[in-house]
Amino acid sequence: MLVGASALACQASTCSAPAAPGSGSVTPTTVSTPGASPTTASPTPNAGGLTPAASAPGAASAEQLADLLKSALEGSDYARVADLVTRGGWTGGYYQGEGTPHLSPQETIDWLRTRAKQGRLNVSVEARPLLPRQSFQPAGELYVRSVWRDFDNVVQQNVDLLLHDEAGRWFWSGALFRAPR
Repeated sequence: MLVGASALACQASTCSAPAAPGSGSVTPTTVSTPGASPTTASPTPNAGGLTPAASAPGAASAEQLADLLKSALEGSDYARVADLVTRGGWTGGYYQGEGTPHLSPQETIDWLRTRAKQGRLNVSVEARPLLPRQSFQPAGELYVRSVWRDFDNVVQQNVDLLLHDEAGRWFWSGALFRAPR
Protein backbone atom coordinates (compact mmCIF):
# COMPACT_ATOMS: atom_id res chain seq x y z
CA MET A 1 0.00 0.00 0.00
CA LEU A 2 1.36 3.47 -0.83
CA VAL A 3 0.45 6.70 0.92
CA GLY A 4 1.67 9.58 -1.20
CA ALA A 5 5.15 8.46 -2.17
CA SER A 6 5.86 6.63 1.12
CA ALA A 7 5.37 2.90 1.60
CA LEU A 8 3.76 1.73 4.84
CA ALA A 9 5.02 -1.27 6.78
CA CYS A 10 2.01 -2.73 8.59
CA GLN A 11 1.70 -5.12 11.49
CA ALA A 12 -1.76 -5.78 12.97
CA SER A 13 -3.52 -2.37 13.00
CA THR A 14 -0.37 -0.23 13.31
CA CYS A 15 1.64 0.86 10.31
CA SER A 16 4.91 2.75 10.10
CA ALA A 17 5.78 5.28 7.45
CA PRO A 18 8.96 7.32 7.10
CA ALA A 19 8.59 10.64 9.00
CA ALA A 20 10.46 12.62 6.39
CA PRO A 21 12.17 11.63 3.16
CA GLY A 22 15.65 10.32 3.89
CA SER A 23 15.33 10.72 7.70
CA GLY A 24 15.29 6.98 8.39
CA SER A 25 12.87 7.41 11.32
CA VAL A 26 9.35 6.03 11.30
CA THR A 27 6.04 7.34 12.59
CA PRO A 28 3.44 4.79 13.79
CA THR A 29 0.09 5.21 12.07
CA THR A 30 -3.14 3.41 12.99
CA VAL A 31 -5.07 2.16 9.99
CA SER A 32 -8.70 1.20 10.34
CA THR A 33 -11.53 0.40 8.01
CA PRO A 34 -14.58 2.66 8.47
CA GLY A 35 -17.21 0.89 10.58
CA ALA A 36 -14.82 -1.87 11.67
CA SER A 37 -12.78 -2.24 14.83
CA PRO A 38 -9.05 -2.97 14.52
CA THR A 39 -8.33 -6.69 14.53
CA THR A 40 -5.27 -8.84 14.83
CA ALA A 41 -4.27 -10.60 11.66
CA SER A 42 -4.38 -14.40 11.73
CA PRO A 43 -1.64 -16.52 10.13
CA THR A 44 -2.66 -18.11 6.88
CA PRO A 45 -2.75 -21.92 6.82
CA ASN A 46 -0.24 -23.55 4.50
CA ALA A 47 -1.08 -26.10 1.83
CA GLY A 48 -1.22 -28.90 4.43
CA GLY A 49 -3.91 -27.04 6.39
CA LEU A 50 -1.58 -26.16 9.26
CA THR A 51 -0.90 -22.63 10.43
CA PRO A 52 2.82 -21.91 10.82
CA ALA A 53 4.01 -21.73 14.44
CA ALA A 54 5.13 -18.40 15.84
CA SER A 55 7.97 -19.85 17.93
CA ALA A 56 10.37 -22.77 18.09
CA PRO A 57 8.70 -26.19 18.01
CA GLY A 58 8.16 -28.10 21.23
CA ALA A 59 8.47 -26.60 24.70
CA ALA A 60 11.25 -25.51 27.05
CA SER A 61 10.12 -27.86 29.86
CA ALA A 62 7.90 -30.88 30.43
CA GLU A 63 5.51 -28.71 32.47
CA GLN A 64 5.23 -26.17 29.67
CA LEU A 65 4.63 -28.96 27.14
CA ALA A 66 1.86 -30.44 29.30
CA ASP A 67 0.19 -27.03 29.53
CA LEU A 68 0.55 -26.32 25.80
CA LEU A 69 -0.67 -29.79 24.88
CA LYS A 70 -3.70 -29.37 27.16
CA SER A 71 -4.60 -26.08 25.49
CA ALA A 72 -4.02 -27.34 21.94
CA LEU A 73 -5.87 -30.66 22.31
CA GLU A 74 -8.79 -29.22 24.28
CA GLY A 75 -9.10 -26.44 21.69
CA SER A 76 -8.83 -28.92 18.81
CA ASP A 77 -6.03 -26.67 17.48
CA TYR A 78 -4.28 -28.96 15.02
CA ALA A 79 -1.69 -26.33 14.05
CA ARG A 80 -0.55 -25.98 17.67
CA VAL A 81 -0.64 -29.75 18.16
CA ALA A 82 1.61 -30.24 15.11
CA ASP A 83 4.13 -27.81 16.60
CA LEU A 84 4.30 -29.97 19.76
CA VAL A 85 4.70 -33.35 18.01
CA THR A 86 8.17 -34.89 18.10
CA ARG A 87 10.21 -34.66 14.92
CA GLY A 88 11.58 -38.14 15.72
CA GLY A 89 8.25 -39.88 15.05
CA TRP A 90 5.00 -39.87 17.05
CA THR A 91 3.41 -43.22 17.93
CA GLY A 92 -0.21 -43.94 18.78
CA GLY A 93 -0.71 -47.24 20.53
CA TYR A 94 -3.57 -49.19 22.08
CA TYR A 95 -3.23 -50.84 25.48
CA GLN A 96 -2.44 -54.52 24.92
CA GLY A 97 -2.76 -53.96 21.19
CA GLU A 98 -1.04 -52.65 18.10
CA GLY A 99 0.27 -49.17 17.48
CA THR A 100 1.10 -46.93 14.59
CA PRO A 101 4.49 -46.74 12.90
CA HIS A 102 6.43 -43.56 13.70
CA LEU A 103 4.48 -40.64 12.21
CA SER A 104 5.67 -37.17 11.19
CA PRO A 105 3.84 -34.15 12.67
CA GLN A 106 1.63 -33.86 9.55
CA GLU A 107 0.91 -37.61 9.51
CA THR A 108 0.02 -37.40 13.23
CA ILE A 109 -2.46 -34.59 12.55
CA ASP A 110 -3.99 -36.53 9.65
CA TRP A 111 -4.25 -39.65 11.86
CA LEU A 112 -5.94 -37.71 14.68
CA ARG A 113 -8.26 -35.71 12.43
CA THR A 114 -9.61 -38.78 10.61
CA ARG A 115 -10.47 -40.50 13.90
CA ALA A 116 -12.05 -37.50 15.65
CA LYS A 117 -15.82 -37.14 15.30
CA GLN A 118 -16.40 -34.64 12.48
CA GLY A 119 -12.66 -33.85 12.64
CA ARG A 120 -13.00 -32.10 16.02
CA LEU A 121 -11.14 -33.37 19.08
CA ASN A 122 -13.07 -33.69 22.34
CA VAL A 123 -10.29 -34.08 24.92
CA SER A 124 -9.78 -33.25 28.61
CA VAL A 125 -6.12 -33.22 29.68
CA GLU A 126 -4.83 -33.43 33.26
CA ALA A 127 -1.62 -31.40 32.85
CA ARG A 128 -0.53 -32.37 36.38
CA PRO A 129 0.88 -34.50 37.79
CA LEU A 130 3.67 -35.41 35.39
CA LEU A 131 4.11 -39.16 35.82
CA PRO A 132 7.10 -41.39 35.01
CA ARG A 133 6.67 -43.53 31.88
CA GLN A 134 5.50 -47.12 32.40
CA SER A 135 7.02 -50.06 30.50
CA PHE A 136 3.83 -50.74 28.50
CA GLN A 137 3.66 -47.17 27.12
CA PRO A 138 5.20 -45.75 23.93
CA ALA A 139 8.56 -43.97 24.18
CA GLY A 140 8.91 -40.90 26.37
CA GLU A 141 10.26 -39.96 29.78
CA LEU A 142 7.01 -38.70 31.34
CA TYR A 143 3.28 -38.77 30.68
CA VAL A 144 0.08 -36.97 31.61
CA ARG A 145 -3.41 -38.41 31.66
CA SER A 146 -6.32 -37.43 29.48
CA VAL A 147 -9.83 -38.50 28.54
CA TRP A 148 -10.89 -38.53 24.88
CA ARG A 149 -14.52 -38.64 23.80
CA ASP A 150 -15.96 -39.68 20.43
CA PHE A 151 -12.57 -40.69 19.09
CA ASP A 152 -11.88 -43.73 16.90
CA ASN A 153 -15.47 -44.96 17.35
CA VAL A 154 -15.08 -45.07 21.15
CA VAL A 155 -17.49 -43.00 23.26
CA GLN A 156 -14.93 -42.32 26.00
CA GLN A 157 -11.44 -43.62 26.70
CA ASN A 158 -8.43 -42.91 28.92
CA VAL A 159 -5.38 -41.81 26.96
CA ASP A 160 -1.84 -41.36 28.31
CA LEU A 161 0.08 -38.58 26.54
CA LEU A 162 3.83 -39.27 26.41
CA LEU A 163 6.31 -36.41 26.78
CA HIS A 164 9.85 -36.70 25.43
CA ASP A 165 12.99 -34.58 25.85
CA GLU A 166 14.89 -34.09 22.58
CA ALA A 167 18.10 -32.15 23.11
CA GLY A 168 16.60 -29.81 25.69
CA ARG A 169 13.21 -29.27 23.97
CA TRP A 170 10.15 -31.25 25.05
CA PHE A 171 7.77 -32.84 22.51
CA TRP A 172 4.63 -35.00 22.45
CA SER A 173 6.05 -38.37 21.43
CA GLY A 174 3.01 -40.61 21.59
CA ALA A 175 -0.30 -41.63 23.06
CA LEU A 176 -1.53 -44.81 24.68
CA PHE A 177 -5.24 -45.19 23.94
CA ARG A 178 -7.57 -47.24 26.17
CA ALA A 179 -5.00 -46.82 28.95
CA PRO A 180 -5.67 -48.57 32.27
CA ARG A 181 -6.37 -46.49 35.39
